[in-house]
Amino acid sequence: MFFSLHARIFPTGLVCAAALLLSPGAVLLSQDAGADAKTAKTPKATGSDGDKRRELHLYMKGRFLFQKHCVDCHGKTGRGNGPFAAELETKPRNFRTGLFKFRSTPFGRLPVKEDLQRTIRTGISGTAMPFFKEISDEDVDALIVYLQSLSRKWKDPALAAEPLTIPPVPEWFDEEAVAAAHAARGGTRFAQLCALCHGAEGKGDGQGAGRLMDAWNEPIVPADLSVPRYKSGESPRDLYRTIATGLNGTPMIGYADLLQENEIWELVAFIRALGQDAKPGAIEPQP
Repeated sequence: MFFSLHARIFPTGLVCAAALLLSPGAVLLSQDAGADAKTAKTPKATGSDGDKRRELHLYMKGRFLFQKHCVDCHGKTGRGNGPFAAELETKPRNFRTGLFKFRSTPFGRLPVKEDLQRTIRTGISGTAMPFFKEISDEDVDALIVYLQSLSRKWKDPALAAEPLTIPPVPEWFDEEAVAAAHAARGGTRFAQLCALCHGAEGKGDGQGAGRLMDAWNEPIVPADLSVPRYKSGESPRDLYRTIATGLNGTPMIGYADLLQENEIWELVAFIRALGQDAKPGAIEPQP
């Protein structure tokens, strides 16, 4: 059961700069995010004097970049309440919650730096969050330092985790007949685990779809997996990562501890097969 993953369409005039993977809700919300200050507090740097100066430099630069590029959607204090927010179908994320959808870490944990870098660089398709491939590595790091200052959850060591290992794509993916057999087995598992939300054909119309809520008690729509557009990335390994880690803040749990590696790959094969007949002209943006 995984949710709204892709479709690169940016509403004119409503492009927000660093939406960064943040999920709207679910697990861990009770600890809330964030200092309830009107603005983020300057972090207290630790380590050597050089490290402190470097951290403060990145924080101040990140704050400047956020105020320059991100506040129209995410708001001045990162609460997802910028002046454009009400006009966006996919609402900007509230960085105060410390909940991030797109990660390589286990369900319920914070992302690692590389996860945030990936989202800033590649954007989130189907939303107003564009990609930023041209900005410098230091600017990306500065944005991350500032974003991490917006929620106290980044100070909780219990929420930190090492990324899961995403295995190489199996060789059978390149063998059509063999891949079809694996996809068929994945379809059986999909019917057991995913169809209640995503529907038997993956169209996001399962029996439970209309009752799904996020952590803010707002309705949430399962992704139409029959359309080959995925917010978390389009490659087989991207889909594997999403299934394994889940999407924090949504009903989509992670299956890393529930399924064997080959079972996840068979789900990936089935999901990719669902979208093989989709025509680009018929593809609509997903919420």
